[in-house]
Amino acid sequence: MAKSRRRNERLTPEDSEQRSPLQFIDDFLHKLTAKNTNETKANLSILEWLVYIGLLVFTLVMPFLYSRLTTENFLTPKEFFTKMLVGVLCGLLFAKVFFNKKPQIARTKLDIPIILFLAFMFVSIFYSGNIASGFRDYREVICVMLLFPIVVNVVRARWQLELLLWTVMFTGLATSLIGIMETYNWYFVLDPVYVIRYVKDEVLAGVIDPNKFYIPLFPQLASKDYAMTSVVSTFGNRNYLGTFAMFTAFVPLSFFFYYKGKVMKMISLSLFALLLSGLYVSRCRAALIGIGIGVGYMILMMLLNDRNKKLIKRNALFFSVAVSIIFVALLLVSVKTLQNLDTENMFDKIKKTFTLDRSVSNTYERMWVWHGNNEAFSKSIVTWIFGRGFASFKHFFPLQEAETLSERNKETFTPVTFRQAHNDWIQVLSEMGLVGLVLLLFILYRFFGIIQASLRKEIFEKEDGEMTGDQMLLIGLTAAMVSQFLAALPDFPFHRIETAAFAILFLGLIPVLTDTDFFKKYTEKTQINIEQGSAAFMGALFLFSALMNLYFEFKSWKADCNARAAEMFMKSQSREALAKAKMLLLQGIDLDPLPGDPYLKLAGIYQQENDHKTALYYADKAWDNINFNARSTYHSVTFRKLHIYYHLLNNLPEARKYANEGLHLTAGDARSIYYMYAGKIAVDMLPTADDPELKKELLEESQNYLVKAAKYDNFSLQANAALAISYATAEKWHEARETARLVSQNVNDRDPFMLNIIGVAATHLNDFDEAVKTLEKAVSLNPNVLYVRDLGTAYYKNGQLEFALQKFKSIVDAKGVDASLKKYAEQMIAEINK
Repeated sequence: MAKSRRRNERLTPEDSEQRSPLQFIDDFLHKLTAKNTNETKANLSILEWLVYIGLLVFTLVMPFLYSRLTTENFLTPKEFFTKMLVGVLCGLLFAKVFFNKKPQIARTKLDIPIILFLAFMFVSIFYSGNIASGFRDYREVICVMLLFPIVVNVVRARWQLELLLWTVMFTGLATSLIGIMETYNWYFVLDPVYVIRYVKDEVLAGVIDPNKFYIPLFPQLASKDYAMTSVVSTFGNRNYLGTFAMFTAFVPLSFFFYYKGKVMKMISLSLFALLLSGLYVSRCRAALIGIGIGVGYMILMMLLNDRNKKLIKRNALFFSVAVSIIFVALLLVSVKTLQNLDTENMFDKIKKTFTLDRSVSNTYERMWVWHGNNEAFSKSIVTWIFGRGFASFKHFFPLQEAETLSERNKETFTPVTFRQAHNDWIQVLSEMGLVGLVLLLFILYRFFGIIQASLRKEIFEKEDGEMTGDQMLLIGLTAAMVSQFLAALPDFPFHRIETAAFAILFLGLIPVLTDTDFFKKYTEKTQINIEQGSAAFMGALFLFSALMNLYFEFKSWKADCNARAAEMFMKSQSREALAKAKMLLLQGIDLDPLPGDPYLKLAGIYQQENDHKTALYYADKAWDNINFNARSTYHSVTFRKLHIYYHLLNNLPEARKYANEGLHLTAGDARSIYYMYAGKIAVDMLPTADDPELKKELLEESQNYLVKAAKYDNFSLQANAALAISYATAEKWHEARETARLVSQNVNDRDPFMLNIIGVAATHLNDFDEAVKTLEKAVSLNPNVLYVRDLGTAYYKNGQLEFALQKFKSIVDAKGVDASLKKYAEQMIAEINK
């Protein structure tokens, strides 16, 4: 297949059958938006119209998608929608290219760097440690990156660019407005009688009708305390709202220069103010850093490139003053209003950035995650150069974090498993090494290179060249990318589908502007010399691939919904509900065998059915199939195995191994359940521990872990009960008595075992009155021969020999009493009768 290049070629109906019945729309919009008479038209064919409309639909719809039917309500629908729609659009586009009599495709200077980066990413999957998961993530990256060729091949006219940017800005405005309303609890409901009704008081009182439509969308998250966690917009997290508002805010900033009318300039600043308010209520520090540096970049580029200072004289002073006032005024308004609501504001978040106090700030979290990430690749020159492999972070980091953090560090660290490095640059370095980082920098070099070359050509190489709104639009779009690159230092905007997809849209729009000299010519095309039959085959192949991608993603979406539905059924312990859950999970695995979450759920179901072999089989499958969206993290699988060995098999040594492995893998509050199990298992192993060294180790282990478990309200009672046993076994009688007292008080002295420990401890501490009192109560609750023996001993030591003799004789006369216990009773009877 040979290729030849034709430069600056105008598309004609003869070349590619561009004209369509919708040409009148193109003509109308061209007249409406064109700034010069010789500007290019779109000349879209029917298929290209479909692709462009699909691009607008994607931009408009994707950020708002949400579904309770998926495992991750906010993220999963957006990802599946993106992969399905973009795959179809790309299939249609390339089918059109090859079905054309003269196949040709747009070329840009970014093509080679992007292809090299993606090629190395593909190669790195083979040493990533989980090839299947790596290919799944790689396919998602490709689907998002396909937005680039769609944009550069379909966007040919100014009206297309403007409409796309207005759509982007609308999504930013709408999501920001939702976030602002959530912040201040401004809730409305669509009512058939009143059309729309303000319902803040009802929502805060918990009076929510699930059959009605609310704005904001999730009234169940409303907080009377105006907590930051209630701010989710359509993203599920306030930080994602912040970075999205940051990115889209550069569109109205660019429009301030792009449109000449004063009304449009005021509208642009007003829309920017609304987006900035959305950023402020998110209290996202990464977004604040990004937008501050992005605006600074715009001003710097304006100063450097406005050679005759006309643009600066006309707009720069007003722009700088207005933007500064908006920045400061809205920040102060946001801070003051949030202070009045007694909730955190942006100043509070900024102050907390500069402390490592773990009870106050999460700055320590970022620094340790970066350090742990560095530890994963920096010990080997090979991993320095080539990285650990694309998409490997989520696989190696939970294990690496466990190795990096000390035991003391883990106790106060964040109790989550990180799926990103919270620094996209470091994550590139860890997964793809210096080679990947250099290839990424090559993309950026070309990216900024074509921008600067375009500015130089339009401004400095022409005698009458001057800076106009077109160049400022280019600079504004670039500033949005700059802000995201900077926000990627303390956060991960390129791992969120909304900001990642919009970044690729802008990446495509930059060469659309530069390569067309701002729509004075068409984008450079490469002619593909191919026989007509082969071209038809290639077009059919692209269509088939798009349909297969659609089919596969639909299956994966259905499998994800099955896992979510199964989770609902598993909340019921009835046999019918568990059977339904099992059926859904097995169907989901047939549809999509990669995600680990269904395997983990099946392990839990089979455990409940006492089928330990199948439960362990699915637990192992969950370990092997951990992927980005699955809830089957390493310590979840470890916990399931711990449960199986402890509760089903009563295999205490294996259960102990997994309890300690869980402690090794987890941090913060997530360790509490493992403290409980590790301590309890150690206590359970004490009666059969014949080796003195093992017994000593078990005692130390149990007391260490149970003391920590007892600090958590959920485990306080259980942990203290087991701890009392451990202290008694170690003959730490004072600690045993105090701990058992604490437990007994919590159960109104209704636990005979705890009463027995109190009595035995009191006997050893020579507090015979308490010993007799508590042991008598223990025996009255449960006349166990051991309790009777201990009560007899207390009577004996308290000088109540008749009562002691009575108790010991009852043991001797009892049937089925252990020989050693009967011998002890006989010895005590002989001692009393001397």
